[in-house]
Amino acid sequence: MEGLIIPAYHIAASAGAGAGVYFLSRSIPASILLFITGVFIDLDHFPDYFREAGLNLDLKRFYCMCNNNILKKAAVYLHSLEALLVFSAFMIFGPAQEWWVKGIFIGFAVHMLMDVFSNISNPLAYFLAYRISIGFDTGKIWGPVKNQKS
Repeated sequence: MEGLIIPAYHIAASAGAGAGVYFLSRSIPASILLFITGVFIDLDHFPDYFREAGLNLDLKRFYCMCNNNILKKAAVYLHSLEALLVFSAFMIFGPAQEWWVKGIFIGFAVHMLMDVFSNISNPLAYFLAYRISIGFDTGKIWGPVKNQKS
């Protein structure tokens, strides 16, 4: 969330994890799906950006607003530890034994773990229920919202 919408980190981690999954499974679909999931979870930042900046694809402005705590609200629905918990239970107790499903799960888990352990935020920030309870107020997640300079 704040400070780590840096695609290179997620690309590198997802590529490495994808290579590991390919080595274990010999499944190209699992590796590709892991990579796609691990990188593109961050697309859930766009609705928050569009809500405040309008429908434009100015990536410089997007990164500026997201990485500098300029957005007033952040729903980022896919960045949810509850979803990771449910997905984990499904992987452990459910019938999901296909490598392509495991690839999606591992991509999601790698992305979430990177974000949780590398972003400075409220310890509850990655719980969707918490973000809902505070009205997705970024000031309560990351501190005071800054004014946009660009």
